[in-house]
This record gives sequence, structure tokens and C-alpha cells, in this order.
Amino acid sequence: MIGVEDKDLKSEWTLLTPSGKKVQLIPDYNAKQLKIIHTEELGSYKVLNNGDPFASFSTRLSEFEYPSERLSKDEVLNLFSHDRIRWVPPQTDMKNHLKNIRYGSSLWRGFLILAIIFFLLETILGTSKSRR
Repeated sequence: MIGVEDKDLKSEWTLLTPSGKKVQLIPDYNAKQLKIIHTEELGSYKVLNNGDPFASFSTRLSEFEYPSERLSKDEVLNLFSHDRIRWVPPQTDMKNHLKNIRYGSSLWRGFLILAIIFFLLETILGTSKSRR
């Protein structure tokens, strides 16, 4: 809830969400305040009065939604088959980890293309000699 003075009640109120969407707000004229109920997005919201910044606030996660290590490594490994799981510790830099995995797959793609090229060369060279 954001308190509004009498002179600003008839102003154009807009809520700018963290994703950039604009939502038109209608003040409660009796209570002289803006009631902002639906804040599904996580981040900082901005309240604009006739397009000018008036107030801002941030939303937080519910205490039950905070990312934390809820299961130990052994508990997770026991839940899934060991041949289909790869444990990544929470403190790992995910960007670099995923980049390393992707680079490895692109290496195999390169080796496969080279193998196909060599196979085609061998086929072409082998068939030209047998026709003579």
C-alpha cells in the first residue's frame, strides 16, 4: 500500500513490473492509497505518477522458495539411477560448467565429420583403383 495525497488522487498511476510490463493503477479514493496486490514477478517494481517516478519497492521469495541445498549428494544419488545423473555442486560456476559440456560435444561432432570425410575419401580412392 502506498499513501497518496489528495492532489495526486486524479493523476495517472502506472506500475512498471520487473519484466517491463506497464499496469494501470486505480487509487482507493476513500483510503487515499494505492493497493498493489498482484506481484507475481520477483524483482523491483516502480510506481509512476503521470510518467514520473513516484515510488519503488522490491518483492522477495517466499521462505519456502529460497534456493538451498535441501538434499545431500548421497540422498539425490539414491533417488536416481547412478548412470543417468551428474552431480554439480551448488558453488560451481554454471556458465563455465555448461560451456565445458557443450565444447566437449562439439569436439565429438568435429571428430564425426572428419571420420565421414576420411571414409568418403577411402571409398573414392578405393573404387578408382579397382576399375583399372
